[in-house]
Amino acid sequence: MDGYGKRALIIDDNEDILHLTGITLMDRGYNVYTASDGFGGSEQMKKRRYDVVLVDYHMPRLNGLQFIGMCRIIWPGTPIILMSVDTYVTDHPDLAEGIFGRIAKPFELPRLIELVNQACHNLPQREEFEPCKVTTTGPRSFPLQSHLQATRAVPLTN
Repeated sequence: MDGYGKRALIIDDNEDILHLTGITLMDRGYNVYTASDGFGGSEQMKKRRYDVVLVDYHMPRLNGLQFIGMCRIIWPGTPIILMSVDTYVTDHPDLAEGIFGRIAKPFELPRLIELVNQACHNLPQREEFEPCKVTTTGPRSFPLQSHLQATRAVPLTN
């Protein structure tokens, strides 16, 4: 198992992304914790140390860049992966200094897992991560919604 015993914090205001990403990382052995915005993520960070943090850019209360800025001051060694549907954010590495990597949403799960494994094991990134080609019906659509409905009972927090 890639992430056996490693702690991952996923911060995203989209429940489907939280659930799918959480299930995927748990299947790889990661202990997964979640938060729905940057403020909730900072509260989770106060409770325990994480091996990797995945954070969305667009969120209420405290967005991804604000969260990253705070983390660099309080928890400077924690690898952070910025996720975003906004290609401006993922295409400009200078926008979020001090992060391990960026990935555009929607993403292919094997690519996300590879990036998370690299972050947890202090490995250099092998490539830039491009968004997968998925047809969506709206800004919050995700192709595996029927699968998510069937597995919604798995707890991801605390």
